[in-house]
Amino acid sequence: MSARPSAQPGFAALFRAAFALIGRQREAALLVTGLFLFLPMLALLVFMPPPQFDGATDAEAVKAFTDYAQASYPAMLAMTLPMAFGSAALLAILLGVGKPTVGGHLAHAGKFYAGFLALVLILRLLVGLGFQLLIIPGLIAYVLTVLAKPAMIAESLTNPFTALKRGYALVSGRGGWLAGLLVMTLVGVALSMIGFLVVAGTLLALIVPQGAFPVLSMALAALWLSVVMLFEVAMAAALYRAFSDA
Repeated sequence: MSARPSAQPGFAALFRAAFALIGRQREAALLVTGLFLFLPMLALLVFMPPPQFDGATDAEAVKAFTDYAQASYPAMLAMTLPMAFGSAALLAILLGVGKPTVGGHLAHAGKFYAGFLALVLILRLLVGLGFQLLIIPGLIAYVLTVLAKPAMIAESLTNPFTALKRGYALVSGRGGWLAGLLVMTLVGVALSMIGFLVVAGTLLALIVPQGAFPVLSMALAALWLSVVMLFEVAMAAALYRAFSDA
């Protein structure tokens, strides 16, 4: 087994690597994203539309969001089932694991789906609890566990705790670098979201009948969130390829 690389790839090179992974398998990646990420997200937004905060005080907005989270929890948990499979399948596709066909990648994801779903729920709990503790612990938890999912799929790990241990070993000593990458990515996502909302909202207001505006807004929101999730998976896959011993 070769030694772990000592140098980190440049941020720009890593972003290019993530886009290259998607580009090489774009048909399969887009198919899986559409079926297992976009459609569940759209269903959630249509059947559980988010609360409106127009004119609400801070306290009222917090209460409305808390009530929404509690009411939508069963639906969000149900949505996790197909989306976890979609993430596992995307990792198999982008990392080239399993037979070199869409069916082969899906079969590989299905083989490890139970452990992957358990890992997703564990990570959601860890990161969620961290964010409850003034945000910073949540960011730290995310950074330290970001490679657990690609490690599980690439190395055929069935135990989620083994995947967590392997992911932590891969990022050990690189926490500061990964934190910088995470901040840059979050800033980019926030800016893209603002730009998307402004441009899409303006265009919809100009060309779409008022009655169709809410439905199309939800569809565009689901599309944007699905693209962000695809990019997140691609970044994790690119990081794994850069940091793994293979």
